[in-house]
Amino acid sequence: TIRLERDGGKWPVEASKDRIKFFQAMIRTGELDWIDIGLEEIALMELHPECLEHNTQILCSHHNFKQSYHAEELTALTQEIQLSGANAAKFALTFRDAGDAQELYRFLHERTDHYVFAAFSMGDLGRESRLLAPLLGASGTYGYTGDTAAAPGQITTQAMTQFFKSIHHHSYLEGVNMNRELLSQHIQVLAQHFLQDLDSHTEDLT
Repeated sequence: TIRLERDGGKWPVEASKDRIKFFQAMIRTGELDWIDIGLEEIALMELHPECLEHNTQILCSHHNFKQSYHAEELTALTQEIQLSGANAAKFALTFRDAGDAQELYRFLHERTDHYVFAAFSMGDLGRESRLLAPLLGASGTYGYTGDTAAAPGQITTQAMTQFFKSIHHHSYLEGVNMNRELLSQHIQVLAQHFLQDLDSHTEDLT
């Protein structure tokens, strides 16, 4: 990733295309598995042939620091990303309320493939989505190691691992007469309680 300032990185937006030579150098090593390019400039990068030649896959990401989208809008964005030739999609959005969260979860529910690598909300209101998305259909999520989060709302990988292990102990629920929507609601409650306990523990240490 060489993230633009617009998307939370440090590379100037007006010099977006200047990143091409750096991307090309990394791709040509043959050691780069994935490259992350923003949806807004993926058509400008012209890196598909070299990615194919060197077995580098493209993750097309879309960041929105002001809002999120309805499920249908996310589906349309995913289709646009698929048409671009990218191998997977990532959405980093901003929830304004609980309704935005439910729309994201509905979008993930309705996916029948694993094309969406990650879909979550940034900021404190979206912390829960970083835990829930990979349980509802996304292929992965983002956390951080060390002392400082790399993005607003990130959770430590240690805490995330603890949460996913705890969810495994509740897997018996899948065998109960509970449809997927009810199961996700139960997992959402578990995530909320986990974050509350995590915050309480953090406060105790400060």
